[in-house]
Amino acid sequence: MPGKISWWPVLAGGVALALVGLGAWAVTGHAGPPPPAAPPAPSPQTAPAPSPTPTGAPEAPATPRPVSHFAPLRPPISYAALGASDTVGMGATDPDTQNWAAQLAVKLPPGTHFQRFAQNGITLGESLRTQVPAAIASNPDLITVWLVVNDGLRGVEPATYRTELHTLLTRLTQETHAAIVLLNVPDMSLILPAQVTPTTRLAVQALTEQWNRVIAQEAAAFSDRVLLVDLYAPSQQAVGRPDWVSPDRFHPSSAGYAALATVVYAAMQQAGLVAGP
Repeated sequence: MPGKISWWPVLAGGVALALVGLGAWAVTGHAGPPPPAAPPAPSPQTAPAPSPTPTGAPEAPATPRPVSHFAPLRPPISYAALGASDTVGMGATDPDTQNWAAQLAVKLPPGTHFQRFAQNGITLGESLRTQVPAAIASNPDLITVWLVVNDGLRGVEPATYRTELHTLLTRLTQETHAAIVLLNVPDMSLILPAQVTPTTRLAVQALTEQWNRVIAQEAAAFSDRVLLVDLYAPSQQAVGRPDWVSPDRFHPSSAGYAALATVVYAAMQQAGLVAGP
């Protein structure tokens, strides 16, 4: 594996990259990390009241997943979500209730206690110092983790990311009793601008696959506690769905977040963490 797996080098010439649908990020031609935002103080909250499912949100993905040995979560569930701007809800009409994690919480049994630990622009390493201790202290039954996009954009070395992901999963599995749901990277090449060369498109796809291999290898070491949710295949559904991206062309819309929540919930059902339909 190369020493560095970064999306920045393939964006020469000021090409803008925006991931839409099942998660979103953008690079705008100047080689520097997205500006971080001040972290919101994590605060427990009850799962928001259900809102109408946006028209066009997908049903469970058709890609089969292997049956898992996970024990079902018993209500009332304490759910902690670790993440970046997607968990903050940037791009949603109502960020607090329509970020993807909040929309997942609505699908969980009544009485679910939802807690967000979210910060714009955060990397996995930064989360280890801030979000992880707070999440552990909340004594959760379920933890979702989507912390990879900013690492790729900010040029974090893959060896560093691997080590930090191993540390994160070790802490969460040893210091909590929670089931861990870990998300990987969607197929970024599907939503590159039409004028991008085939070489650039293939390079972005290859980089995405490399990051996902790192994530899969680390998740496999914790297979009794960590459910890896693949976003790469389901992201194919994002093609031709402009309603899944917000007007800022950077983050998902409320409908995009709903699509992501649907994919994650379907994977949890398949794994036996939550009851099927």
